Amino acid sequence: MKQRHYSKFFWFNIYIWSIFGVFFLSQEAQAESKKSVFNKINNQLSLQRSLSSSSKASTSARDLLLKDTASRRAASAKAYRSAYPLGHIAQQNRVARVTAVEVNQTNKGLEVILKTAAGGTKLVPLILPEGNKLVIDILDATLAFGIRNGVTKTNPVTGIKTVKLAKVDQSSIRLTITGEKQAPRAEIVPSRDNLVLNITPDGATAEREPDQEIEIIATGEAAEEEYFVPDADIGGRIDSPLRDVPQSIQVIPQKVIEDQQATGLEEVLENSASVTFLGDVANRGFLAAIRGFDDAPILRDGIRSFSTNGPASVDLEVANLERVEVLKGPATVVSGAAEPGGLINLVTKKPLAEPYYNLEFQLGNRNFYSPSIDLSGPLTEDGSLLYRFNALYRTEESFLDLEDSFDRFFIAPVVTWKIGDRTDLTVRLEYIDEGNPVSLGSVVFNTEDNSTIEQLVSNPDSTIEEDYLNVGYSFEHRFSKDWQLRNEFSFIANSFDYSVYAVGGFLDPSTGDLTRNFGSQNNAYETLSLYTNINGKFNTGPVKHNLLFGVDLARDNVSFLQTLDLTSESVINILDSEPDYFADPVPDEEDIPKFNDSNTTTDRLGIYLRDQIDILDNLVVAAGVRFDTVDLDGEDFLNDSEFDQNDNAVSPSIGIVYQPIEPISLYAGYSESFTQNLHGR
Repeated sequence: MKQRHYSKFFWFNIYIWSIFGVFFLSQEAQAESKKSVFNKINNQLSLQRSLSSSSKASTSARDLLLKDTASRRAASAKAYRSAYPLGHIAQQNRVARVTAVEVNQTNKGLEVILKTAAGGTKLVPLILPEGNKLVIDILDATLAFGIRNGVTKTNPVTGIKTVKLAKVDQSSIRLTITGEKQAPRAEIVPSRDNLVLNITPDGATAEREPDQEIEIIATGEAAEEEYFVPDADIGGRIDSPLRDVPQSIQVIPQKVIEDQQATGLEEVLENSASVTFLGDVANRGFLAAIRGFDDAPILRDGIRSFSTNGPASVDLEVANLERVEVLKGPATVVSGAAEPGGLINLVTKKPLAEPYYNLEFQLGNRNFYSPSIDLSGPLTEDGSLLYRFNALYRTEESFLDLEDSFDRFFIAPVVTWKIGDRTDLTVRLEYIDEGNPVSLGSVVFNTEDNSTIEQLVSNPDSTIEEDYLNVGYSFEHRFSKDWQLRNEFSFIANSFDYSVYAVGGFLDPSTGDLTRNFGSQNNAYETLSLYTNINGKFNTGPVKHNLLFGVDLARDNVSFLQTLDLTSESVINILDSEPDYFADPVPDEEDIPKFNDSNTTTDRLGIYLRDQIDILDNLVVAAGVRFDTVDLDGEDFLNDSEFDQNDNAVSPSIGIVYQPIEPISLYAGYSESFTQNLHGR
């Protein structure tokens, strides 16, 4: 019998989106403070984030010119930090988001405009010529999702070869303007919200008298990177400030992951009150619930990491995560079939335009150690080919009496090819290889001679081997600054193979004898996913629209083979401090009767439309609808039977956001969630 299962949810929340602080500091005062800093450091450029948190320095600009560029940038950044009053630093440290880049020809050269959200944190450029390049570093800024891979303009005007905007790290960006023969000259044009630069290709920045000394004094602590993140990808589909989304979304940034020294996704998700870790399914996967609903889907850069027919079948690695987004409440419109509790979107690290190298080594108890590397930078001189490479090895012993350790090898190379000014292609791969002991828990009961939690039910030499491969690409073409097309593909192959292990059965509490049965289990998952969407921004009169239309296709194949011998028994005494696990011989897997043998294929098609409408500056309406059709075909080899199921659903969503003042968003919404009810369950 065909069945359909979907839930309807209505919610209303008052969302305090930011922290009250030095919010009422006037923009005029900020501009004067910035102008003072520029006069002090005489347009010395850039930023190195690894500043000492308690360093003090006093030097001259003439001395700085004798040092290498990196040192000059670091000193300039310190001067920038120290020259602002503490209240301004607190406000400035909110990361600004560059949403678009405009490069326009003028009579004298170029006008470069970095656009930011109205009323947001202003961009502060630090300018320094390097050979024939003018390098402009911008502190406490990042790139919006639509331009996350950077922007490059080639030969925009005579005398200028390239204009390139790239992300340096999580909270700084770099604008590099390369002249044909010499560094261009930049002039900052006052603007209320955006950063506007007039670029002249016929000369370098202003000269300074060689014996003129400008004292730069840097005192106090370097400001820490904030844990606050102003925007999210909304499941990897559309970039928007969190305050404009009528849904509860929590973003756990890389700064939190690093400071926490998290080694597993369950540790990262401890930062979200709505997420409950339900276990690892005996080292076979990852189970989480959001708002009480099990089987929360896990997306990686907006693409499902696992089949919809079962739980996450591997514990995904966190070493290459940039941030984790938790969408709370129904999210079917952008993610497809999902439980109404919400979803988890893992955003991975992207290639950087500047060289970056990081080596880390973690140590812990029970012989835990984990070396890892994170490398990134350009592969070509023009920066059209970028890479990122993450690798990790981790090993750890258990508190249980096991013979083997928990071992993991992880590798994740990513390459981005900037085909042109408007077209990017990113190819990625992730591979996890795990070898773990079988750990099915212990039996503990109330007697005078209680068993210990270190004792096992299965044999201490039983193992499970697991492999996870995720390979795919992301293609993006920007028709204009407002319209873009994205096409993404993913192939996932995941398998785990249990050796023959013992499963606990009947326990006699009077004697402590535990009767066990031998079995094995082998699962294989394959998932093919293809996502295509168009995102555009346009106006209808005074009303602004952020429109998303997309189609996604997916095929899941799950093979399940389980053996279990209920006739032969192996008995151990759980009260014995050293049970004889090998008193009964372990049978060969081929000799154990099959208990379950099946194969299931699921085809999914989703079509969705979503529009985020800015009716007023403080009034936003988001509405969307999605159509899903799911076809499931399966075969039970033991019973020589076949089964099939087809479900269709239309899932609407609508929400409204009202912002009486900037730090407060009030929202209400209605949404429906769809998930297939399998096998009559």
